[in-house]
Amino acid sequence: MIIKRILKNIFNLILILLFTIILSSCETKKDDKNNLRVLINSGYRPYEMVNQKGEFYGFDIELINKLAELTGYKITIQDVSFDAIIDMIKNNQADLAISGITFTQERAKQVDFSQTYYRSQDTCYILFKKELDISKTEDLSNKRVGVQIGSIQEQTSFELSSLYNTKIEHLTNYADLLQELDKNKIDAIVLEKEVAKEIIKDNLKFNYFKLEVNTKLEGNCIVFPKNSFLTKKFDNALDTLKSNGFLDNLIKKYFG
Repeated sequence: MIIKRILKNIFNLILILLFTIILSSCETKKDDKNNLRVLINSGYRPYEMVNQKGEFYGFDIELINKLAELTGYKITIQDVSFDAIIDMIKNNQADLAISGITFTQERAKQVDFSQTYYRSQDTCYILFKKELDISKTEDLSNKRVGVQIGSIQEQTSFELSSLYNTKIEHLTNYADLLQELDKNKIDAIVLEKEVAKEIIKDNLKFNYFKLEVNTKLEGNCIVFPKNSFLTKKFDNALDTLKSNGFLDNLIKKYFG
């Protein structure tokens, strides 16, 4: 009788442990479904930046946090190379990406886009050292110009190369581009006006001017895998942030 009672107790304990494991597994799966993997490329001021504590901040970061709050999701941000973002989203290695990404027809063949959340009228500018005597697009003839791989500015650089015999240097991030510019390994960088303004705040030796090119540029969007159910949810949330004034206030905060 004692042995039977011991065996019964052991059996009951095993059942309790199994039930606990199954319940825990279900909760984990639920948490996973509510936690979205978000890709960014930091160092692109004022969109995505990282402070000394390793915390992300900036226009896109505030926006995606607010959108996650409205849609009922938690987010985990992953910092990756900009040129890897489209392929990673295409291959379902993340749920979405926000990193000053501009809509193009070529990208739209691989991923889905949200509605536009910010449209810069000054997407193509030239950042250069003041000591270099340039002030207009024609002055870039035979110069060495850096661009970020995979960016919309990279497309513009092809036009520069064709019209002015500009030598284009393709690098993965703006930190490397700035180092090359500072060491005089390149003469200029093609970037967005707001990014140039942020850089000049800390580097008075730089200046910028508007690049006169024919490239037609669209606004910034959030990127999702093809046919993702999240696209509509985040579009609806963007509509809310546009109608309640949150997005306008955020734009004023970062872009004036």
